[in-house]
Amino acid sequence: MIVFDKGNGIKQITGKAQQKEIQRTIYYEIDSTIIDKGGEAILNNVLKFLLEHKDSIINLSGYACVIGKQNYNKGLSQRRADIVKKFFADGEARSAKNYLNR
Repeated sequence: MIVFDKGNGIKQITGKAQQKEIQRTIYYEIDSTIIDKGGEAILNNVLKFLLEHKDSIINLSGYACVIGKQNYNKGLSQRRADIVKKFFADGEARSAKNYLNR
């Protein structure tokens, strides 16, 4: 497996090192589910990795700050996770479509 940094392969790893957990965080404006350019760059890097390593597992979690009511923030957190999930699903569809159209 190749480990990526900003979309560029930087080193080959094998064995137990392949099971390493890698975390990426994107941030949102208050009360927003819009992914900014910085977040989109992070997600594109992760998407590229996932498309090249189909056996990889991803765990998405959405969070919100403590400002606001707990039920609202729980919903906002879920919407944020859903937006990222859709980003990956759409990216995989775009990639498959691009591959099929070549």
